[in-house]
Parts: sequence; C-alpha cells; structure tokens
Amino acid sequence: MIRDINNEITLQWIGADVDNDIAGYEIYMDTTNPPATIVGSPSVSINSIQVTAASDSVYYWKVITRDREGNTSDSGIFSFRAL
Repeated sequence: MIRDINNEITLQWIGADVDNDIAGYEIYMDTTNPPATIVGSPSVSINSIQVTAASDSVYYWKVITRDREGNTSDSGIFSFRAL
C-alpha cells in the first residue's frame, strides 16, 4: 500500500450481520501476526480508518464486528507492505 503525505494508509472493510444489528467494529493492526493492537473502534456507519504506517514494513490487520446482542465475528487476518 502506498502511504499518503502524512505517512498514513486507509484500511477499508465491509461489515455484514445476519440480524442486521451491527453495533460497531474493533480494528487491530500490528507488525506481528496475529495483530494485537487496537487502532480504532468505529461505529457501524464508518467502514474505513486512516492509520500511520512506516515505510517498507509489513503489517497485519483484522476487523472484529460486534452486534447489539454481544456476538462477534472475525474477518481473518490480512497483510500488506507499506511503501
């Protein structure tokens, strides 16, 4: 991924829930796998965040979706190299 002028990249996702009652997300990103650092907890109306990324580093990230009943789902782990 290519960083912007502020050394940030945009992480984007699409959330879905059988009951259509998503309450929000937890976004994890780290240079270690599995990622353990929460970089954002946006509400249901937001599906992207800006995060700082160092040049020539490999990052791992995932999204945990939470619904109003307290259920969660895990996106699985994705990776990218910041350029």
